[in-house]
Amino acid sequence: IEGPQPALVFFFVFFIFVTTFGFVNMIIAVICEQFNNATKQARRHRELQDAESEKAKVTEALTALFQGSDSEKGNVTMREIRSALKTTKAAHILTREEYSATE
Repeated sequence: IEGPQPALVFFFVFFIFVTTFGFVNMIIAVICEQFNNATKQARRHRELQDAESEKAKVTEALTALFQGSDSEKGNVTMREIRSALKTTKAAHILTREEYSATE
């Protein structure tokens, strides 16, 4: 190739433009992927916290229910448990947690 060739200027400008666009596109893709992963992780963490909170509420409610049904103050008999399970309060707690009173 001899002498100046002005047509190659257009080729190099186009090449630099496309290459730069590709690099910027990859950088944005990596940032978006990291953001999506962080969002999923935060959502999972929030769901676990909500589940633990709900479990603590149910445990607290059932503890109060069975302590309230204990007539001997220390030992809950099967009769007391059956009697407690027939109340609407127990039914509400168990249906909220999707259990049946027979389980």
